[in-house]
Amino acid sequence: MTSSPSRPGATASSPSRPAPDRRTPTTTILQPYRRSLPPSPSVVVDEVENATNSFYAGLDDLYTLSGIPEAIDWARESCSSIATVHLVFLLMEAWGLSNAVIPWKYIFDFPSIRVVGTPSFAVKIPDLFVMLSASFWSPVLLWSAISIFIPLLFAYFFNLTVHTVKRNNARVRVVRYNYDPFTYNVAKFMIVSSVFAADILNGYVSHQTLALIDHSQFGGFASILVGTQVCGLCSLWQATQR
Repeated sequence: MTSSPSRPGATASSPSRPAPDRRTPTTTILQPYRRSLPPSPSVVVDEVENATNSFYAGLDDLYTLSGIPEAIDWARESCSSIATVHLVFLLMEAWGLSNAVIPWKYIFDFPSIRVVGTPSFAVKIPDLFVMLSASFWSPVLLWSAISIFIPLLFAYFFNLTVHTVKRNNARVRVVRYNYDPFTYNVAKFMIVSSVFAADILNGYVSHQTLALIDHSQFGGFASILVGTQVCGLCSLWQATQR
């Protein structure tokens, strides 16, 4: 048998060549992104929910460490008392009266700041030299008497919170308040009504002083009467709870 002539350039045993990559360039580029995609939408929802919970947990920890909850609890505890309610209304009355009897004295003009955009404004301070005149002490003493001292005098002697209990075969007097808040408001309501509505101080106190106190309050002396009613209801509510 005659052997077939070998083709030029051919070797006895030629290695097999790998098949050419038929993937398009776009498929090759998108392949890493396809591998990073989540398997299902539920996984995405879980990841978002976990991230949101972690974010709010961090905010809650920051809120706790800031001391704001303790400050809110302290403010709530301080405001949840009969004394604080009375003090708030008295401060409102005193603030209105102080604006009426203490004038504000001009000091200087604060210059404007162009960078910030703030305009110039006048700087004023309270003129405390008015405390040396009778025009200051007449309304202040009258308001202090009818709103604070005389009602407190009635609240001390007509104290409905004083009661006697029996302990170890002995009677002991228990005083809840040194000044009965309900009696205080009833007495204040009657005194203010008598002074401003019935004008029982006619001839003893000038009408100018009474008018100054009346106009200094927001709504006139009726606002003082409203304050006594609110404080009286708070006193009754606390008494019924106890």
